[in-house]
Amino acid sequence: MSHVEAWENLKRAAKSGLAFADIERLVEEWVRTLQPELRRLGIGSFTLGVTRVEDIPKRFREDPEFREAFLSFLRAIP
Repeated sequence: MSHVEAWENLKRAAKSGLAFADIERLVEEWVRTLQPELRRLGIGSFTLGVTRVEDIPKRFREDPEFREAFLSFLRAIP
């Protein structure tokens, strides 16, 4: 699966109200598929707000405020 497909799956899941554990798994999958593409482009990392992309799964799992903000961000994207 490509990082684009993983991102689309994640957006759909956030809008559908899928269970937290399922969305958490999709967040991890998106980050896992995105990291090789970032390396291919010569980008070691990037941040979403103040969170490095590789830290998103952990923050999503442990920080309710971050989780809600990230889900709101996903739901707002057409």
